[in-house]
Amino acid sequence: TAFSAAGLQVGTVNYMAPEQIQGEAVNGQTDIYLLGTTLYYSLSKQYPYVGDAVIVQKLRQDAIPLRDRAPAVSEALEACVARCMARDRKDRFETMQGLARALRALPDIHVGDDETELV
Repeated sequence: TAFSAAGLQVGTVNYMAPEQIQGEAVNGQTDIYLLGTTLYYSLSKQYPYVGDAVIVQKLRQDAIPLRDRAPAVSEALEACVARCMARDRKDRFETMQGLARALRALPDIHVGDDETELV
């Protein structure tokens, strides 16, 4: 955005990438981090970091594993979301197209009789 390009920190800390918190330049991989956080929340209904020191946690440790919060999520989908949320942007998908390819390659979502099973 124009605000982040100008060096202003804009956004909710729960969705901010580590590079935004540190005041570094943002790019498409910053958006991938945000999307990963959105996917994490959509699948678990919880944020990946909790407590009073979310900013410090984001800079020093990985998120709580998604399957700890949403056991029905497949390991493959968990890995995809975790890669989106890698603390070091070089470990994230390079582009949204790469992320889209990875998501398309995941098995379908199956809905069972009693509960949703994400496989």
